[in-house]
Amino acid sequence: MKLINRFLLISFIGVMAMTGCGEETVTFSPTLLGLEFYPVEEGRSWTYRMDSIVLVNGGNSQVASTSFIKEEITGSFVNGSGDTTYVLTISASDTQDGSFRVTDSWAIEKSNSRVVRFEENLGFLKLAFPIVEGNEADNTLFDQQIEVSVAKQKIQQYKGWRYKVLSRGGMLRVGGEDFINVTTVQQAEFTNEIEQRQVIENYAPNVGMIRRTMNIFNSQCGTPCRDDPWIEKSEAGFSLVQTLVESN
Repeated sequence: MKLINRFLLISFIGVMAMTGCGEETVTFSPTLLGLEFYPVEEGRSWTYRMDSIVLVNGGNSQVASTSFIKEEITGSFVNGSGDTTYVLTISASDTQDGSFRVTDSWAIEKSNSRVVRFEENLGFLKLAFPIVEGNEADNTLFDQQIEVSVAKQKIQQYKGWRYKVLSRGGMLRVGGEDFINVTTVQQAEFTNEIEQRQVIENYAPNVGMIRRTMNIFNSQCGTPCRDDPWIEKSEAGFSLVQTLVESN
């Protein structure tokens, strides 16, 4: 991660200003860090609409679907580092108002330096603090070469992933609601002639993630198909748009 940023400059000035003033503690507002962009307390929940298109039969067919997932913080405990680990219960439903069935139990670790989310035992850096435009960091706590199964086809879904803050501020309309001061994070932007890994996440203060878009594709057609849409020239992969529809 880039270490030289506005936050460190502010910290340096603050420390210098306190020199010779006795034993005083310098504290910084959480808003300087951006902690409010990933709120985690027991009882919080988020419901997302999941619109996906998956390539099947070697890319000869596309299967489009819509479903809903609910993420709920159902518990917490102090981990070995002295930080709090939150239990995240994942439920799924075919409709927003339907019966949600529990599918997974994941974990979130949040400190004043970062948020790490563990999904199926895979650790992902979601946000690094302070949130400063242009900051970059490694964002997968595992071997990016691992393969996952997408419609019975093996694909290195996490190849080339890297965290970068694209912007902090601005408005974004999601699910019919306008959110202000939105932070946009790039979790992946890795593309060559035969692979695309593109993941963008948007966060709103005191809400959390409000939208996520994913484009994960593999193609065997390189230069001849350079200008073709990935979803048309690929043999394996998927696109996903995850949008917030309800939270508390």
